[in-house]
Amino acid sequence: MLYPLLWMLKSSFTPESDIFDSFGLVPGELTFENYVKGWSSGEGVGFTGYFINTALIVAGSLIVNLLSC
Repeated sequence: MLYPLLWMLKSSFTPESDIFDSFGLVPGELTFENYVKGWSSGEGVGFTGYFINTALIVAGSLIVNLLSC
């Protein structure tokens, strides 16, 4: 049950060309390139804009919930 989650985590630290070479849980080469590409990609806004938008919505929801309760 945990294997798909652990494999996905391992794949996030593996170079894109090596993801399907091995189905083990230990990456052959450790890299953070996928996280850099994921953070900077996007159509104009990028992940930072989406992250800030989500943080503002969560903060607003939290404040309204605390005041109403």
